Amino acid sequence: MTKGTGSTWTLGSAHIVFDGNTTVGHAYSSIALDSANRLWIATRYFDGTNYRIALKTADTLTPTSSSDWTLSSATFVTPTTNNNFNIPKFLHFGSNLALFYNNEGNGGQISWRTRADSDAVDSWSSEAELTNLNISSNSAFSVAVDANDLLHLLYN
Repeated sequence: MTKGTGSTWTLGSAHIVFDGNTTVGHAYSSIALDSANRLWIATRYFDGTNYRIALKTADTLTPTSSSDWTLSSATFVTPTTNNNFNIPKFLHFGSNLALFYNNEGNGGQISWRTRADSDAVDSWSSEAELTNLNISSNSAFSVAVDANDLLHLLYN
């Protein structure tokens, strides 16, 4: 959607960013916009056996087709057969982008990786663990940023 003058919005054409079928697919997607006007989509991808995190980026605010999206080669987590893990959530703060996820490889901890908006698309920090509790539920956490760029993590 593109905002026009006043309260006018224009819906753009629909296109497939992540494809699936009866044996593979994507769920729990998160979208973000960085200060370089790059769109990001993270999703939990099921390859028929394992769940992992997949990322795609578009260097335009108005992608017009699936070919405008680029699949990231970055690897975030060890794939798992457990469907309670690898749920991604984006948060943009200042000139940085953070990707949060619940990680079975760390005993169900919430982990994150960050990147500066000016970094190369596949350049992410090393994984850092944020919690010391087993957070296995796929909807058990959310993240927010305030006006001072302080990050807030809520989990149960």
